Order: sequence, then structure tokens, then C-alpha cells
Amino acid sequence: MPPPLPHRQWWQHLQSVLVPLILVVAGGIISWMQIGGWVVVGALVMAASLMWWQGRTQPHAITMILAFVTTIAALDYLLWRLMVTNWANWWIAVPLVLAEAFGVVHTVGLQVTIWPWHSPALHPTEDPTLRPIFVFIPTVNEGSEILTPTIRATLAAREHYLEVNPQGRVTIVICNDGRVANSPDWQGVEALAQRMGVLCVTRTVGGGAKAGNIENARKLVGATGDALLVIFDADQVAKPEFFLKLIAPFADPTVGWVQSGQYYGNKENPVARWAHDQQALFYRVLCGGKAAQNAAFICGTNVMLRAAALDQIGGLPQDSVTEDFAASIRLHTRWRS
Repeated sequence: MPPPLPHRQWWQHLQSVLVPLILVVAGGIISWMQIGGWVVVGALVMAASLMWWQGRTQPHAITMILAFVTTIAALDYLLWRLMVTNWANWWIAVPLVLAEAFGVVHTVGLQVTIWPWHSPALHPTEDPTLRPIFVFIPTVNEGSEILTPTIRATLAAREHYLEVNPQGRVTIVICNDGRVANSPDWQGVEALAQRMGVLCVTRTVGGGAKAGNIENARKLVGATGDALLVIFDADQVAKPEFFLKLIAPFADPTVGWVQSGQYYGNKENPVARWAHDQQALFYRVLCGGKAAQNAAFICGTNVMLRAAALDQIGGLPQDSVTEDFAASIRLHTRWRS
């Protein structure tokens, strides 16, 4: 269980919540009263002053001012929309207003997420490099051509990690669901694992989809208790510094998991490049804001988790097709992200 916040840290957290809340309320009042653009300008000056008083950097101050302006504009539009709605034809008007209100909620929610919150401090009390790391790479029918770069990159990341932490232990496990899925190349996956010097656990009884595959291997190799888990999808190629970067926050015993980003390697393809831009917005902007509010969630791959945290909730949920998000919800009541 996370320890209670110290008084000073509690006040800083309260302040970081109150300031944007006051600004949003002020913006709503301005929009509701419709008392002129100069008042809006004055409110923006007040907002800039508050942000300067908080000692924000220029990029943060710009983000906060733009968030404030966007919130005021969204609320002002919604109030105007309510006033000009044709309530006589309510069966058409109400669904349209609700749809636009939903858009306003998302708009304001985005501003809350990207607001430059103060990141909660970590309180390191242990050396996480003493914990064994188990890497699970679940596969069904991806085949050797896709798995080989993933395994090779994981081996390189392990080598780099052990160079820095020779006391470390990293076990790589291929979670092979090809047999239960009747994949014609499931034995080829076992042969690939043997050639590359990693473990392979092949299920003979299915169930639980990806979560069941990982949980089956986790129990067989003993990745419970004081261990740390890493999950890579079959097509995820890790960078050499992956383990070094993700393990550091686990020095704080309240941290349950650390999520890293996913990026495309074939950006010469226009579709992949556009998809990469979407992923970059999520992982580089939104996830940072969620992490600052202890609201980050597991994205299914490229993540490191504390085995003890999963043990507390009975492992990855096998009754959900979104086992990563379901696990996040259950873990957030007890662990930091």
C-alpha cells in the first residue's frame, strides 16, 4: 500500500489541483455571463500570473495558457449551443446537444491530461536490480520471421543490462500458443527458441487468450513473489537500454508497473507513418500526463510489472479481452503507476 503523502507534498498536490480548477470555474463564469472579450483577456493575464507564481517554465506556461483558453472556448460554445437549440424539436435537438457535450467533455479532459502537473516524487528504499526479471513474449501464429528480431533485440537488451548490473538475472520465455491454436509452425517456434538460447513454454490446454498464455508460463517458470515481469508482443523490438530505464522506478516499493511507448519501425510507409504520429501523441504526451496523476495504465506490451502486484489480483485477468486495462483498474487501488 502506498504511504500517506508528507504534508508539504500533500499541499503541493492540492495546489496543483486547485489552480486549474479555479481557472476552469472562472472561465465558465466568464462564458456564462458573456461580459466581453476584455474580461477574457484579463482572466488570461491572471492565469499567466498564477503560472508565473508557480515557477513554471515557458513551455509549461504556454501549455497551461492554451489549455485555459481552450477550456473557456469549449464551455462558451456549449452554453451558446444550449441557448440556440431548437427545443421544440427535442427528439433531434437533444441527441445533437448530447453529442456535442460529449465532445466538450473530451476536449476539457484532454486539457486536464496534458496540464503540466508536478510528477509525484519516488521514494527509493531498495535495489530493484537484485530482483529476477522474467521476459514473456506471447505468440500464436506470428512465425519465426517476426519472432527472431524480437528475441534478438531482447537478448541484446539483456546483455546491456547485465554489463551494468552483473548481479542481475534476466530469463527470456517464449509463450507459445501455436499448438492450441493449431498453427502449422508451432514446433518451429520451439526450435527457434532452442537455437537462440531462450526458454519456450508451449501450452497444450488453451483458455484465457493472451492473459492465459502468459499466466501459464509465469507459474511454470516461477515468475511470482519478488520477481519483475516484462511483456513484449511478438513484433516488438526493444532498444538496448530498455531494462535499465524501466527498472529504476521499482526502487520505490509502491510502484506496481512502468509502461513504455510503442513506435513504428517502418515509417517509410505512409500509413505506418500516420499511425506512428497517433501513437506518438498518446505515448509522448497523454501517457506523461496520466503518469503525473498516477493514472497510467498497462498497454499490453513493452511494460515492466511487479509480480507481487499481479499476485495480489490473481494474475492478469483471463475473463477480459482487454486484460491489460482490466489489470490496471484492479491494480490502481493498491499500486502506483
